[in-house]
Amino acid sequence: MQAYFNIGEYKKNIDMREQEGEPGVYLGIYKVIPGDNVSKAIITGYLRDDTGNTAEWVDAVGIITLDTTPPDQLKNARAVGRNNLVLFELGKVFCNGSGRLPSIPEYDAAQRLSGGCQDGVQTSGAMIN
Repeated sequence: MQAYFNIGEYKKNIDMREQEGEPGVYLGIYKVIPGDNVSKAIITGYLRDDTGNTAEWVDAVGIITLDTTPPDQLKNARAVGRNNLVLFELGKVFCNGSGRLPSIPEYDAAQRLSGGCQDGVQTSGAMIN
């Protein structure tokens, strides 16, 4: 038997191996590398026997997006730390339509507070530990 999977039209025929001690269970790994960028790809798995008969399985619920392009660096950010609190001001952010904030340590909190990246919007907030 040969098992493999595709990441949409982006990457095809990625080998899978049957797991030791678990007959019929196959595992395939794809290591994402810089430059891998694909949006809303469907994962499709295949199992082929020695005579060429092939079964196909499509993950209809789980689509994936690979985005290895880093966001722009942030300029004019300010932060003040206290015991269990960090106050920060990002200034006006420009995400060039990406919907992502620039790369900063406070990314997750800022993303939640601001509701995402909007060009030219003043963004500030607080993180409490």
